Amino acid sequence: MSLVELRLCRARHEGALLIPDENSVLAEKIHNPASHQQRTFRILAAERTKFTLRCELDSFDAVVFVCCKFSWNGKRNPDPTKQMYIAIASQDAKSTAV
Repeated sequence: MSLVELRLCRARHEGALLIPDENSVLAEKIHNPASHQQRTFRILAAERTKFTLRCELDSFDAVVFVCCKFSWNGKRNPDPTKQMYIAIASQDAKSTAV
């Protein structure tokens, strides 16, 4: 693996669907071997690793997306992933992932 890009994006409507608005990025983190522990980028079959996106925002939209893009060295790049996060309408709860 040569690069991992994480972006926290606002949601936008496309007809009846909510999709990530990749033109409205709230936070971004790019992991590469130079800025991260090298062993994190050597993932063998059946192994997992975590790449984090930590940020502090003045406000948090009711719905946001975390978009992740991976790059491999010399191979076909895997498909990007997109996760939706929805704020809970409760005073006690903070947020939940869908």
